[in-house]
Amino acid sequence: MNHRIRFMICITAAVYMTVIGCAKIKYYTPLPTEANYHLDGLPAESVKVIVNDLRPNLDHEDGLASVVKTQLWAALYPQPSKQLSEKYRIIVDIINHHSFYASGSWNASTRFRIRLIDSEGKMLNQWEAKGSAQISSMWHLGAAEDVSQDSYDGAVSDMMSYLSHVTVP
Repeated sequence: MNHRIRFMICITAAVYMTVIGCAKIKYYTPLPTEANYHLDGLPAESVKVIVNDLRPNLDHEDGLASVVKTQLWAALYPQPSKQLSEKYRIIVDIINHHSFYASGSWNASTRFRIRLIDSEGKMLNQWEAKGSAQISSMWHLGAAEDVSQDSYDGAVSDMMSYLSHVTVP
């Protein structure tokens, strides 16, 4: 192989790694998870969903809170309960959701805190849902977005798993 071609390949790779290295943290708004969740113990008529984006150092609204709220609202049981007299709140705090490049891999981390609160403001339960993902490829341009989606999907699955065991009295 010609030395000039080798040199150009090395320069191109170095420039690409520098650009990727400079963009260490990325924020992507995921799509709602494709899985269909059903929270039969939580009737939609009696549960208010609140989502707070508590991520530090996020200088813009990326729509994640809206995606989480829509996803959770769609999973609530649609039929009203005849015996339910109290209203409940599910509060989801987005603690973390970002992609980052390190050591030749794109990584992503997502973390939610979920609280179930009754009509008197008493916390009935609290959970922490997590998701993470990794793609070992610096050449795959969509890797940061892909791991972000996978991480979100994992955290939503974890959250729905906790909530699927909840039945409001």
